[in-house]
Amino acid sequence: MSDANEAWDPVELYRKLLAGAEDNSVTIASIGFLHNLSGLLNSTADSYSKQTGPELVKCKVKELIVMGGDYPNGYEFNFWGDNPYTTAHVVHNWKGPIVYAGFELGASVLSGGPLMADGPKTDPVRAAYILYSYYQPRWSFDPIAMLYAIDGLSERFQYGNTHGHNTITLHGENGCNGCNVWVHDGNVTNQHWLETKLGYEQLGQELDKLYMQGAESSKRSSDPVGKLPKFGDCRPQKPGLFKGPQERSEL
Repeated sequence: MSDANEAWDPVELYRKLLAGAEDNSVTIASIGFLHNLSGLLNSTADSYSKQTGPELVKCKVKELIVMGGDYPNGYEFNFWGDNPYTTAHVVHNWKGPIVYAGFELGASVLSGGPLMADGPKTDPVRAAYILYSYYQPRWSFDPIAMLYAIDGLSERFQYGNTHGHNTITLHGENGCNGCNVWVHDGNVTNQHWLETKLGYEQLGQELDKLYMQGAESSKRSSDPVGKLPKFGDCRPQKPGLFKGPQERSEL
């Protein structure tokens, strides 16, 4: 692919990949807005499958991991920042297990400092951290979601609840459009939000170790950030928890 215009339509690609997968074998990790998954749920039969989007999801998807929301109740950018209605469509209509990696966990875990300080200069992930955060360790929203998607609970995570389900407020309900509220329903046991078993600082260290392993195993021959001056302090600091909605943007 040489041009962005050659990229697959995301819903079509979802349908193609799901149709070709074994039943109950696919893990989907969402680390942004949910409009593509909403489009999948709205899709109908095509050349890849006679099943509708919801039927494909029910048949093929083992688990959905969503970086979004703030638990048990809160206001988070991935849910309200684009279109709260597409968020609600997915959250309220997904048929299958969902695990949420929320703001409160990601904002409490800082990572990326050791990679910026000591990682290979040719590593593109190191370059992205430097150009985005200027050598400051970064909140770990998406990396936590991806780590769970790859490795499951393992020794790092536990669920913060035993039952219930997520819901999204719309039309300014309770003064909020796009907030998430956990409904404690004992009949629903396939939705959870994540907590860490390790403590925030140790989970950040686990992420940093994996970043360094990945960078060392895929060294490149050119330096994507050139000779940028080194500034700032890459050592992880103890993060605070951010509670005001005005601070709930990950941009």
